[in-house]
Amino acid sequence: MRRFALEPNVLPLLQVLHDEKKGKGVVIDLPGERAMARNLRRWLWKANVRRPELHVGTPTRKALTWHDLRATGATWMAVRGDDPLKIKQRCGHRTFSTTELYVREAEAVREGFGDPFPALPAAVLGLAPNRPGRFRRS
Repeated sequence: MRRFALEPNVLPLLQVLHDEKKGKGVVIDLPGERAMARNLRRWLWKANVRRPELHVGTPTRKALTWHDLRATGATWMAVRGDDPLKIKQRCGHRTFSTTELYVREAEAVREGFGDPFPALPAAVLGLAPNRPGRFRRS
């Protein structure tokens, strides 16, 4: 097991999930990595995120995997200007050369990028007025 810092804007979501469980048991039970990628794409589809490049592999492109989320997080941390050594530790990279790949990618996409790790929408947290139902995982 490895410890790492969590993005502060994720904490409200974890609190909602914790409250739904009435403070008992695990908050999120994730299956094995292979099923996680398949489920991630299924959840994105249900959320009407249907860009083919996320869902369909071709000879020149692979469908989105669970590991791609970590790669995205590393790139976003670099775009934000986080210390590369902290990115390395947080991602669990064995060598700094791996982290450098994300730092170089961030340099290429930084211009006009927007806000990495913005606050989650109130609707996701069940806080928006007139929001039907509760946050559900399926």
